[in-house]
Amino acid sequence: MSTNSNDLLQSITQGVVEQVIIDTFLAPTSRLLLLLQSQSGEKGSNQTNQQKRKGTIFYITQILKQEGFLGFWKGNLVEVVKNSVNTAFTSLFAKLYEPLFLNGDPNQDKLSLSFKEFVLFCAVECSALVLTYPLRVIRAKFSTLSKNPDQKGFKGLIQCIKRIWNEEGFRGFYKGFTVSLAQAINNALFLTLDRVFMREYSTETPGREHHKRKLAQEILYSGTPARMALTFLKRSRTVKSVRRSTNKMIMRAVYNIATSLILYPYGVLQTRMIMNEKTEMKEASPREFLLEVLEKEGFRGLYSGASMAGIKSMGMITIYPIARAFAKKFSRGVFGEAKKEETEGVAEKVEKKKKKCKSI
Repeated sequence: MSTNSNDLLQSITQGVVEQVIIDTFLAPTSRLLLLLQSQSGEKGSNQTNQQKRKGTIFYITQILKQEGFLGFWKGNLVEVVKNSVNTAFTSLFAKLYEPLFLNGDPNQDKLSLSFKEFVLFCAVECSALVLTYPLRVIRAKFSTLSKNPDQKGFKGLIQCIKRIWNEEGFRGFYKGFTVSLAQAINNALFLTLDRVFMREYSTETPGREHHKRKLAQEILYSGTPARMALTFLKRSRTVKSVRRSTNKMIMRAVYNIATSLILYPYGVLQTRMIMNEKTEMKEASPREFLLEVLEKEGFRGLYSGASMAGIKSMGMITIYPIARAFAKKFSRGVFGEAKKEETEGVAEKVEKKKKKCKSI
């Protein structure tokens, strides 16, 4: 196995292990977030009990009552598979597409470079999305509350997949896909702006070849609170570096908050389209869903469950460094022998050169 393919395999393995740990740790917040996003309510004070929005405490109580403590991890298997596959495909597509779009020409202008990066990010995100989106639909459907005991465990998961196929066919597995596609394109735009910001304001040497982060890592983690916190911690080991990083940290925090606020409604619309059971809205477009949410719930409806998303982000900050360290150790344990052989080979060459120099 070549060095490049070995590095790619090690990178994918590390990313998958990270994702499994993070998803399992954050599974309760992920399920509560889906439940909060999927519920619809009515504006005004004249609401029936069915029209009133349910809070986080209500769903926690219902899950404990109907399914027990392990109910918070319902659908986590699908979430783990979805995100792990997405991590693997993102790493793979980033490796395949990067040479096609970024040739490392130092003479190209910044506008041209930024446009190429935007197209590259779109290509990688959309390619991975097409392959993993059905798992998003299955995860959302399976995670809804149900008193039916058959809806638990692997048997319930199979029944959920059969129900989607029988009721909606293959098309049902891509319900809300256009919303997610628009979100991916917008995310690519923010990633491009992030790269522009790094080139303009970073003290590091500009240029793709000198950039510390790998492309796949940028697409998967850039813009997340975890990446922001880690970047700050890595660059703030001394008082001097803290002072140098403060302004950048403030700008990055503003950037992350703005990104989250702008992209969050996409997640709400996507979940509403997937979970929709209304006959009159079966063939509705994203625009019609958006108008319905605004009409019935107002602008606030587009941020349903945003507080839980904030809690999930805080959990991400907590678990990410631990998951990252464990994944690194695991991948080194799996691929360590190959690396050791390569290191020994390099050491032997260095010794031979030294001997030649001495003989001369």
